[in-house]
Amino acid sequence: LGEVALGHHTDPGTLTLLLQDDTGGLQALASDGNWIDVPPEPGTIVVNLGDCTQAWTNDLYRAAIHRVVPMTEHRRFSIPYFGNPPRESIIEPVPELSTSGPRYRPFAWREFMAARSYDNFADLGTDDTQVTDYRIERSEQSS
Repeated sequence: LGEVALGHHTDPGTLTLLLQDDTGGLQALASDGNWIDVPPEPGTIVVNLGDCTQAWTNDLYRAAIHRVVPMTEHRRFSIPYFGNPPRESIIEPVPELSTSGPRYRPFAWREFMAARSYDNFADLGTDDTQVTDYRIERSEQSS
């Protein structure tokens, strides 16, 4: 499998619920830039916030950057549930959480997912589309 079974990424939707077996391998990126193991615990569900939640909350809550690394010779089994907004949704910060101004411009969920899907399957040698691509630069906010 190599060093990484599933490269680092964030989930694009609102949240992900993850059931996993006891094999392990899930890691999250800590604020210090180091990867930390998310050890499997029987009877628990891992909850990851996604890109839409990050935009809706104006960065109050951040999408979890995570990856999967091979831990053993055994196959890893997991069942994710991806919570996503309706396809016609426009994603933008909630006004009550944007008192100092929105950090994201509105974007169509359908277009964001189309770009992410295309990037996932086309190897263009560039980074995949991320929610931060919709971030408003400070100079844009003041104009």
